[in-house]
Amino acid sequence: MKDPHKLPIILLLVIGFAVCVSAADVAASIEQIQTDGQLLLKVPNAGLLKGAQGEVYYTVVAEGASRDVVVGSIQVAQVVNSTHVLARLIQSTAPVQTSFKVRLTPTPIPAEKFLENMVYVPGGTATIGLDRNKAKFWNETPAHPYNLEPYYIERTEVTIGQYAKFVQETDHRLPPGWEDDTPPVEDEPLPVTGVTWEDAMAYSRWALRRLPSEEEWEWAGRTSRSYMFPWGNDFIKNYANTEEADRNHALPVISFATDLSQFGVSDLAGNVAEWTLSVYRPYPGNTHDEEYNPDHYVVRGGAFTVKNKYCRLPFRASKPNNYHCSDVGFRTAISIRELDKLIAEGLVAASPTK
Repeated sequence: MKDPHKLPIILLLVIGFAVCVSAADVAASIEQIQTDGQLLLKVPNAGLLKGAQGEVYYTVVAEGASRDVVVGSIQVAQVVNSTHVLARLIQSTAPVQTSFKVRLTPTPIPAEKFLENMVYVPGGTATIGLDRNKAKFWNETPAHPYNLEPYYIERTEVTIGQYAKFVQETDHRLPPGWEDDTPPVEDEPLPVTGVTWEDAMAYSRWALRRLPSEEEWEWAGRTSRSYMFPWGNDFIKNYANTEEADRNHALPVISFATDLSQFGVSDLAGNVAEWTLSVYRPYPGNTHDEEYNPDHYVVRGGAFTVKNKYCRLPFRASKPNNYHCSDVGFRTAISIRELDKLIAEGLVAASPTK
């Protein structure tokens, strides 16, 4: 994948079986020592610790000074739920006790894997919204400049298969209609729906990303050409999974190759609408009398349930944060600055610059 953002090399240093302390180290407590010798650890975010290595130690204080005594090295063998992992003891110099402390170093995610379904969108001054003579709804006005940092946005809506992995690892609540956390294989490529804004936020945090702002979402579709639809300014039937396509249900992501923006982002005009990070509020300069609720968030994009005027890229809807529906899903995003922070924290391993 071509990536205009050059990533520095992150070096992880391990000496003996003592893991070097870094900003990414995670403190854990031993809740139970199981009969097979594995340690049940309580951790703040288990999803970040798959395969993580670490050390078991205790602290001694002598003559007013404290020092850590390492008694063993461990590796996470299984994520049990969002707050617990099982770790196996690799090496030890003394019997482990539940009163001992643990620190873990997450295994960095390779940058290529972290960004494998992401599309790079250059920053700059974007034109968001429409002039009144072009808008169909008051809340789309006025057209105004908005400065955006460079960012990545997911090429597709989050799928049922992706969301299932999140539920399995975190014990997060199931979307309506799910009987368990293992959906049928044939459903995995479909966009996940029936999720609230809070559900979408929880998934995004687990994935080390966030929801896109409504400005990022709109710019990813309209680009500098300020298109009304990903393919141009005129609606074309059967270019996207809208009501006019007469499919009457969501389809696997990228089923309509024509519903693709100039940046390569798919399914913005159809399939399912999408939650964004943004609280619903008027655009700067919009004086139209409308009630705005701070618990309502912007939903963007068309869906298989709506006509084309609601599938235009500037269209804005709003829903309360606990709303869920069969035609609303989401995708994630991350800015270059946020990605750099993950690299500095050792959560994402940068590729060597070639």
